[in-house]
Amino acid sequence: MRIFGGERIRGIMERFKIDDDTPIEAGILTASIERAQKKVEAHHYEARKHVLEYDDVMNKQRAVVYAERRAVLEGQDLRPSLTTMFEEKARQIVEANCPDSVHPHEWDREAIVKEFDAIVRGFAKRVDVSQLEKLSKEEMVAFLAAQADQMYTEKEERFVARYKDQMDEQGLRNGLRMLERGTMLQIIDRLWIDHLYTMDSLKQGIGLRGWGQKDPRVEYEREAFDLFEDLKASIQEEFLSAMSQGEDFHLVVQQPPQAPPTQQLTESHPEGAPFETAPAGNGQPQRETVPLDARAARRFDQLHTNRDDAGGPAPARKAEAKVGRNDPCPCGSGKKYKKCHGANAA
Repeated sequence: MRIFGGERIRGIMERFKIDDDTPIEAGILTASIERAQKKVEAHHYEARKHVLEYDDVMNKQRAVVYAERRAVLEGQDLRPSLTTMFEEKARQIVEANCPDSVHPHEWDREAIVKEFDAIVRGFAKRVDVSQLEKLSKEEMVAFLAAQADQMYTEKEERFVARYKDQMDEQGLRNGLRMLERGTMLQIIDRLWIDHLYTMDSLKQGIGLRGWGQKDPRVEYEREAFDLFEDLKASIQEEFLSAMSQGEDFHLVVQQPPQAPPTQQLTESHPEGAPFETAPAGNGQPQRETVPLDARAARRFDQLHTNRDDAGGPAPARKAEAKVGRNDPCPCGSGKKYKKCHGANAA
């Protein structure tokens, strides 16, 4: 009532010093109590509504990421996606270094080749800056994407020619497609976990935007959208970089671990020769199979015999308990030990 009951009811409760646990039975307060109860329910409803709206943002992002991940697990061919990624990356680099406010002769074409070489290893050796001099932005994007895609195709052909026999032995139709899917799954899982931590941090501090006369929910949706776009861009860039860095791919086939060979235990003489019986039908001696109980009994008898021959160790003797000076003497005289047999020991 002090919080939601209004100034008038708050003043009455403070004036009469009404305790929070005291039931209010006056009829004049019934309407005020009803209004306060509606305010409390509306307050908690809005809180639950905001939690649901925040969760809806994450659910939409989760659906997109899980759908992409499920498609990769089901064997989606990522080779066409690589071609699209080459084109998108080329467009980003060209747009960053060729603004419309700058004359085409002043575009930084060297930076374009250098930045693209950081993604596609060896690109600077294949493409010269002079090849971009007379090209427009769209023509440069198409040229860069085509060259990068051609480099990847040549690398793929070298991989298939080098490891064709090994892939046939392992039953792999195309090991490079498997490598692409495995790399994509690792990148998605790692970056998605980082994104979840970032979203949790955003949710915890987004309420402070209300002090700046901004709707925290709207700000959360806007920030979450920007973070999700960054996530998708990071996934594409890391995947493109991972598949384009090396000059060639290398196939490493792990052999399954082999079980150690089983060892047969045979009973031997003390000299080391095994027991032998009469030759079998093929003329070869057979080793005697001794039951486990008989073996144990034989070992015990042999050990006991050897111990008797050596005289055997002396039987263990229990250490006598030390008698205190003021304790009763063990002889039974009733005197203290220091006055009886302990006098000579001292």
